[in-house]
This record gives sequence, C-alpha cells and structure tokens, in this order.
Amino acid sequence: MKNVFKRVKVLAILHAGENADILELKDIETGKIVLEVGTDRSDDYYPSFVAYFMPENMVLNQKSGT
Repeated sequence: MKNVFKRVKVLAILHAGENADILELKDIETGKIVLEVGTDRSDDYYPSFVAYFMPENMVLNQKSGT
C-alpha cells in the first residue's frame, strides 16, 4: 500500500436523518473532519454519494505552530 500513515484517533459521528445517512470521522486532536462518506438525499429519486477525504486535517499532517 502506498498511502500508509500512523494511527490517528478519531471520533465517529453518524448523521442519520430523514434525508441523509453520512458517517463523519473527526481527528480527536484537531477537531477537524478527516473523512465523510455516505448518502445525501437518500429519500430522493436521485440520491447522491458523499465522499470527502481531507488527510491534511489529521494531526500527523499539521505544521508546527498551527
């Protein structure tokens, strides 16, 4: 595997509502969203796939002093 990094503790939040089912993973130390995946407008005729990956939000990728 090419994209390998040290473990990062995350908080997993499932947003399951009337029209969306999205799993959100936040870095515990930065409080920033690292990954979101799921379905938006899941009750609609044309639901949409949500895929959001921001590895720069992981504590491992933070520059010193920020």
